[in-house]
Amino acid sequence: MTEIKLVESKGGIGDINKLKNVIKFILKNVPKENTKYKTEIIKLCFIIDYEYSKKFREDNPTTVKYVRYNYGPYSDYFLEAFEELISEGIIVEVGLPFGVGYSLTSNDESNLDDKIKLFIKDVLKQYGNTSLKQMKEYIYDLPEFKSTEFGHEIIIIK
Repeated sequence: MTEIKLVESKGGIGDINKLKNVIKFILKNVPKENTKYKTEIIKLCFIIDYEYSKKFREDNPTTVKYVRYNYGPYSDYFLEAFEELISEGIIVEVGLPFGVGYSLTSNDESNLDDKIKLFIKDVLKQYGNTSLKQMKEYIYDLPEFKSTEFGHEIIIIK
């Protein structure tokens, strides 16, 4: 008899709608024709969550719990959020030279507090045009990332 092993989700989430709203807001406000690689969006969300938690000593805006994974901070819930946003007609998947990206197709306003919107805009001014390599270098140098073992949750110290 074959044994079936259930795969445990990587990461966690408090509210998928908050993550979806942050993704929508990022895509609406990024420079460069508002298309971003999937990995760039995930890294931008982590940077937003990290810096927001540090600055305001509050829970992160996406409610995502990240694990240290192959290419940095990750959560399976990003895939779920992208799929839901596509099925809702809010974003579309775009083939880009080095992988999959997403582009906003809806002008609906993100349901976020003004404080979070302003904070995200500030982060996008600083990181919205940086390369994925530069974002990863910044993230990999963070003490919380460095001290987290592969596959474990990255605990952001507020």
